[in-house]
Amino acid sequence: MDPQAWPRLTALVLGPPGRRRARVSLALLAPVVYVVFAGVQHAEVLLGLVDRQESNLLTLFNLAGTFVFYLLIRSGASEAWRDPALTVPQMAWGVLSMAGSYAITGPARGAVMSILVLILVFGMFALRPAQARGLAFLAFGLLSAVMLWKSRTDPARYPPVVEAMHFVFGVMARWKFSGSS
Repeated sequence: MDPQAWPRLTALVLGPPGRRRARVSLALLAPVVYVVFAGVQHAEVLLGLVDRQESNLLTLFNLAGTFVFYLLIRSGASEAWRDPALTVPQMAWGVLSMAGSYAITGPARGAVMSILVLILVFGMFALRPAQARGLAFLAFGLLSAVMLWKSRTDPARYPPVVEAMHFVFGVMARWKFSGSS
């Protein structure tokens, strides 16, 4: 292999050295997580826990979004914005994705809440307190809406009593991430 191939490939994917390259590197963590998530989700499909078409659509949504964020950051298009790393939009996308995942995951949906917490923690140090509270409220609101919707439309897979308990845990997480004491 050509000794210059690796540096050229790195420059092509990540861009020139500097702040943008650091932002691109961080933006590329999300697709890695979503690919792993897609693998786990596919295992759930094979086990009959998740519908294949719904899984494929959610995976497409996840990967398409992360690709758009990568392109915006890598191209420099996001440099004109207040947060060139697009932290809040990326986190909001992840929250929306996890709400979708909760809606299709069925029996294993409780694990989705831990991934949602991971998303909220990801950018905590880069966010202003108001942004962190807003994202926590978004996560709580979307998850609550999905819980209510699924407990009414598919009570066999989403028993209302279980959703009520998940809601209580969501209230606890929302309270914790909102900075309330």
